[in-house]
Amino acid sequence: MEKKIEVFHTCSSTVLSQDNVNLDLTQIFLVVSNLVKTNPSISIKNLIVEIQNRHDYSMSYKKAWKAKHKTLAMQFEDWEESYNHIPRWLQTLQESLLGTIVQYTIHLTVVDNVEDHSNYILDRVFRAFKFRIDDFNYYKPIVQVDDTFLTDKYHGTLLTTLTQDENRNIFLLALVIVEGETKVK
Repeated sequence: MEKKIEVFHTCSSTVLSQDNVNLDLTQIFLVVSNLVKTNPSISIKNLIVEIQNRHDYSMSYKKAWKAKHKTLAMQFEDWEESYNHIPRWLQTLQESLLGTIVQYTIHLTVVDNVEDHSNYILDRVFRAFKFRIDDFNYYKPIVQVDDTFLTDKYHGTLLTTLTQDENRNIFLLALVIVEGETKVK
Protein backbone atom coordinates (compact mmCIF):
# COMPACT_ATOMS: atom_id res chain seq x y z
CA MET A 1 0.00 0.00 0.00
CA GLU A 2 1.32 3.35 -1.02
CA LYS A 3 1.16 6.35 1.34
CA LYS A 4 0.31 9.70 -0.10
CA ILE A 5 2.24 12.62 1.42
CA GLU A 6 1.08 16.14 0.85
CA VAL A 7 3.46 18.98 1.29
CA PHE A 8 2.16 22.49 1.75
CA HIS A 9 4.41 25.45 1.08
CA THR A 10 3.46 28.67 2.70
CA CYS A 11 4.84 32.10 2.12
CA SER A 12 5.22 34.27 5.11
CA SER A 13 5.92 37.95 5.15
CA THR A 14 6.52 38.14 8.87
CA VAL A 15 9.32 40.31 10.10
CA LEU A 16 12.30 38.46 11.47
CA SER A 17 12.30 38.80 15.22
CA GLN A 18 16.05 38.84 15.67
CA ASP A 19 19.04 40.50 14.13
CA ASN A 20 20.64 38.38 11.42
CA VAL A 21 24.23 37.73 12.46
CA ASN A 22 25.20 36.77 8.89
CA LEU A 23 24.59 40.30 7.63
CA ASP A 24 27.68 42.40 8.19
CA LEU A 25 28.02 46.15 8.44
CA THR A 26 28.88 46.54 4.74
CA GLN A 27 25.66 44.83 3.60
CA ILE A 28 23.58 46.81 6.06
CA PHE A 29 25.40 49.99 5.00
CA LEU A 30 24.10 49.59 1.44
CA VAL A 31 20.52 49.49 2.67
CA VAL A 32 20.91 52.25 5.25
CA SER A 33 22.93 54.64 3.08
CA ASN A 34 20.05 55.45 0.73
CA LEU A 35 17.76 56.26 3.66
CA VAL A 36 20.38 58.42 5.37
CA LYS A 37 21.36 60.25 2.17
CA THR A 38 17.76 61.32 1.60
CA ASN A 39 17.29 62.28 5.26
CA PRO A 40 20.56 62.74 7.22
CA SER A 41 18.68 63.61 10.41
CA ILE A 42 16.64 60.39 10.45
CA SER A 43 16.61 58.92 13.95
CA ILE A 44 17.98 55.45 14.58
CA LYS A 45 14.54 54.23 15.68
CA ASN A 46 12.92 55.51 12.47
CA LEU A 47 15.73 53.98 10.45
CA ILE A 48 15.05 50.58 12.02
CA VAL A 49 11.30 50.92 11.35
CA GLU A 50 11.94 51.88 7.70
CA ILE A 51 14.17 48.83 7.20
CA GLN A 52 11.57 46.59 8.83
CA ASN A 53 8.83 47.99 6.57
CA ARG A 54 10.84 47.85 3.35
CA HIS A 55 12.97 44.73 3.78
CA ASP A 56 11.21 42.62 6.41
CA TYR A 57 14.37 42.64 8.49
CA SER A 58 14.71 43.57 12.14
CA MET A 59 18.03 45.30 12.71
CA SER A 60 19.75 45.84 16.05
CA TYR A 61 20.12 49.39 17.27
CA LYS A 62 23.91 49.02 17.30
CA LYS A 63 24.12 47.93 13.64
CA ALA A 64 21.76 50.70 12.55
CA TRP A 65 23.78 53.28 14.48
CA LYS A 66 27.09 52.11 13.00
CA ALA A 67 25.70 52.04 9.46
CA LYS A 68 24.21 55.53 9.80
CA HIS A 69 27.46 57.00 11.12
CA LYS A 70 29.48 55.27 8.41
CA THR A 71 27.17 56.84 5.80
CA LEU A 72 27.42 60.29 7.39
CA ALA A 73 31.20 60.02 7.58
CA MET A 74 31.43 59.12 3.89
CA GLN A 75 29.01 61.85 2.84
CA PHE A 76 30.04 64.72 5.10
CA GLU A 77 33.58 63.73 6.16
CA ASP A 78 34.77 61.89 9.22
CA TRP A 79 34.23 63.50 12.65
CA GLU A 80 37.91 63.42 13.51
CA GLU A 81 38.85 64.93 10.17
CA SER A 82 36.33 67.78 10.56
CA TYR A 83 37.67 68.39 14.08
CA ASN A 84 41.07 69.06 12.50
CA HIS A 85 39.50 71.91 10.48
CA ILE A 86 38.53 73.90 13.59
CA PRO A 87 41.71 76.04 13.65
CA ARG A 88 41.23 76.97 9.98
CA TRP A 89 37.53 77.69 10.59
CA LEU A 90 38.35 79.94 13.56
CA GLN A 91 40.96 81.81 11.51
CA THR A 92 38.44 82.31 8.68
CA LEU A 93 35.87 83.55 11.20
CA GLN A 94 38.29 86.15 12.51
CA GLU A 95 39.34 87.29 9.03
CA SER A 96 35.81 87.56 7.65
CA LEU A 97 34.26 89.34 10.66
CA LEU A 98 36.74 92.14 11.29
CA GLY A 99 37.13 93.00 14.95
CA THR A 100 36.06 89.56 16.11
CA ILE A 101 38.44 88.17 18.69
CA VAL A 102 39.47 84.54 18.33
CA GLN A 103 42.18 82.89 20.37
CA TYR A 104 42.95 79.21 20.62
CA THR A 105 45.73 76.88 21.59
CA ILE A 106 46.37 73.51 19.98
CA HIS A 107 49.04 70.88 20.07
CA LEU A 108 49.92 68.11 17.68
CA THR A 109 49.17 64.50 18.49
CA VAL A 110 52.16 62.27 19.10
CA VAL A 111 52.19 58.71 17.75
CA ASP A 112 55.20 56.53 18.61
CA ASN A 113 57.16 59.62 19.72
CA VAL A 114 56.58 61.33 16.34
CA GLU A 115 54.41 64.42 15.94
CA ASP A 116 51.49 63.84 13.59
CA HIS A 117 50.98 67.08 11.63
CA SER A 118 47.61 65.92 10.31
CA ASN A 119 45.93 65.66 13.74
CA TYR A 120 45.55 68.45 16.27
CA ILE A 121 44.25 68.49 19.80
CA LEU A 122 42.35 71.65 20.62
CA ASP A 123 43.25 72.79 24.13
CA ARG A 124 41.43 76.10 24.49
CA VAL A 125 39.19 78.33 22.39
CA PHE A 126 37.93 81.86 22.99
CA ARG A 127 35.80 83.89 20.60
CA ALA A 128 33.86 87.13 20.86
CA PHE A 129 32.06 88.72 17.91
CA LYS A 130 32.81 92.39 17.13
CA PHE A 131 29.13 93.37 17.05
CA ARG A 132 28.64 91.95 20.56
CA ILE A 133 31.67 93.87 21.79
CA ASP A 134 30.32 97.10 20.24
CA ASP A 135 26.86 96.58 21.79
CA PHE A 136 28.30 95.98 25.25
CA ASN A 137 27.44 99.56 26.35
CA TYR A 138 23.74 98.86 25.81
CA TYR A 139 23.54 95.74 27.97
CA LYS A 140 22.64 95.57 31.64
CA PRO A 141 25.72 95.63 33.87
CA ILE A 142 25.27 91.94 34.70
CA VAL A 143 27.18 89.14 33.03
CA GLN A 144 26.38 85.51 33.72
CA VAL A 145 28.92 82.76 33.20
CA ASP A 146 27.47 79.33 32.52
CA ASP A 147 29.23 76.04 31.99
CA THR A 148 28.53 72.66 30.51
CA PHE A 149 30.77 69.66 30.66
CA LEU A 150 31.85 68.02 27.44
CA THR A 151 31.67 64.27 27.73
CA ASP A 152 32.34 61.15 25.71
CA LYS A 153 35.27 61.46 23.34
CA TYR A 154 36.19 65.13 23.81
CA HIS A 155 36.49 66.23 27.40
CA GLY A 156 36.63 69.72 28.81
CA THR A 157 34.23 72.46 29.79
CA LEU A 158 32.33 74.90 27.58
CA LEU A 159 31.99 78.27 29.33
CA THR A 160 29.59 80.90 28.02
CA THR A 161 29.08 84.50 29.09
CA LEU A 162 25.56 85.83 28.72
CA THR A 163 23.94 89.21 29.33
CA GLN A 164 20.63 91.00 28.78
CA ASP A 165 19.60 94.24 27.17
CA GLU A 166 16.92 96.60 28.49
CA ASN A 167 14.18 94.48 26.85
CA ARG A 168 15.38 91.32 28.62
CA ASN A 169 16.72 89.80 25.41
CA ILE A 170 19.56 87.40 26.18
CA PHE A 171 22.83 87.72 24.26
CA LEU A 172 25.88 85.49 24.09
CA LEU A 173 28.95 87.64 24.64
CA ALA A 174 31.72 85.09 24.45
CA LEU A 175 32.41 81.40 24.73
CA VAL A 176 35.47 79.44 25.64
CA ILE A 177 36.39 75.76 25.78
CA VAL A 178 38.80 74.90 28.58
CA GLU A 179 40.20 71.75 30.14
CA GLY A 180 38.29 72.38 33.37
CA GLU A 181 36.73 75.15 35.43
CA THR A 182 39.69 75.51 37.74
CA LYS A 183 42.63 74.28 35.68
CA VAL A 184 45.17 76.97 34.83
CA LYS A 185 48.23 76.58 32.65
